[in-house]
Amino acid sequence: EFGFTIPLSGRLSRQDDVHAARAREAEIALVVAHRREYLELRRLYAAWVLNHRHERIQQGLLDAAERSLELTRRLVQAGGATALDTGLREIEVAERELELLEIHARRARLVAALAERIGVHTRHVRRPAPDSGFRPALELPELGRAKEILVANHPELVVLRAHYEVAEQELRLEIARQYPDLSLGGSYEGDPGETRKVWGLALGIPVPVFDRNQQGIAIARGERDRIRAS
Repeated sequence: EFGFTIPLSGRLSRQDDVHAARAREAEIALVVAHRREYLELRRLYAAWVLNHRHERIQQGLLDAAERSLELTRRLVQAGGATALDTGLREIEVAERELELLEIHARRARLVAALAERIGVHTRHVRRPAPDSGFRPALELPELGRAKEILVANHPELVVLRAHYEVAEQELRLEIARQYPDLSLGGSYEGDPGETRKVWGLALGIPVPVFDRNQQGIAIARGERDRIRAS
């Protein structure tokens, strides 16, 4: 016996559409993940560069405060200042040292985050490149154009649109499945030693012919409406 099935609807092409939509959804998810990783890497690197510059400025302020303290001590010895002035300068030096320690701690956290992000040991993250800089700020578009750019490039909206497209194609597939397939088959039968052979032909179609797969259609429509509402 042998047999084969002939689809009476566009079920196979709808299935191809579902596969294409899922492939597009996976591609979009990959691009969005890559963009987020890239932007996070740039954010960490920019914070590291700014922290390095802040550290140099703070070190200069600390050096200036220490020189001021030394000068105040000499003035005290010469009678041109009092112990109160010295105490004020010492407090200023202590504040500068504390701020510098906080900057060092921030640098350590940024270096650790950068090393983890790019997958290297922290000893390979030393100093920013000498030419590390930032591009000048781009000219901001007008409000209406900015909204259009945001809607077209918002990662969550792009992913949501891809989810909706998959749900839409799956609903169309379930609708196509409500029409049954036509089954054709043949058979050959004969007993050993007998000259009589029997050939058979079968033609079948499930009943009822229409209004099938209502549960699958309802589930697919509900999922599409859920994604649309979100």
